[in-house]
Amino acid sequence: MNIEIFVDTSGWMAILNDDDLAHESAQDWLTQMSPLNFSMITTDYIIDETVTLFRSRRYSYLIAPFFKKIFSGNPVQIEWINENRFFQARDFLFKHEDKDYSFTDCTSFVVMRELRLTQALASDRHFKQAGFKPLLC
Repeated sequence: MNIEIFVDTSGWMAILNDDDLAHESAQDWLTQMSPLNFSMITTDYIIDETVTLFRSRRYSYLIAPFFKKIFSGNPVQIEWINENRFFQARDFLFKHEDKDYSFTDCTSFVVMRELRLTQALASDRHFKQAGFKPLLC
């Protein structure tokens, strides 16, 4: 059985940035998962958001290792936000106007529901609010 875990921007930051408060937890998680048959699922929107975050927080040196990790044959699967997912995310955003979800959050939630994923390598409280289990909280 393959274990699939969604990886949010906060998860990628924790994996790659030694200064991140959740770095040790993320590394422990990776160590525990290594012997198992697992896949990390992320989206093109998360990739965009992660690169933007690295740049804005002056961690540009992490961008190349980030792309290497995603595209080097590691167990990372990219889910692309197509037109259907985009409009589902828009509808999710409108339905939850009482929350301060970003649009990228909404695309993540749509993909997670579609793929029946329940856990995310994330420290973002929005995942819990949306009914998922964030592993770095």
